[in-house]
Amino acid sequence: MLDFKAIGNGIRERRQRLGYSQDALAETLGVTHQAISRWEQGEAMPTVENLAELCSLFDIGFEELLLLGRPVDPTAKNIFDGHSRTYVVKEIISGRCPYDFVGNFNVFMPQERIMLLRAVKEGKLTADLLSLRQKLTQEELIFLFGKKQIHRMW
Repeated sequence: MLDFKAIGNGIRERRQRLGYSQDALAETLGVTHQAISRWEQGEAMPTVENLAELCSLFDIGFEELLLLGRPVDPTAKNIFDGHSRTYVVKEIISGRCPYDFVGNFNVFMPQERIMLLRAVKEGKLTADLLSLRQKLTQEELIFLFGKKQIHRMW
């Protein structure tokens, strides 16, 4: 999975290092400065043709520009720093980012919490359910265990 935010940060850093403004880079690539801004903010991705032009301009390969194989650092103070939140959650679920999501469950937004709980429910992610249970809302408990099971727990 591509991390648009991290790729955008890389484009911004390389553009600035070469002394290009967004307008100048846009003119070089034949796109608008708004397109450059969206790429750098991780809101959109360049076309394949634009990626090839950027690689040539920055003198790097596709792998480096797209940060292929760049892992999320589970020891970082803010695990989301420099990454899109969805990317980080998917890396945790895939097992490529060994992060204590149960111990840090409070840092996740509601939709991210549901993604993690769905992965636990489907057996894609393991968790200490007793520890996790204490951090869940009533709706999350029902989602994970079911209404009947919740009544038996209490």
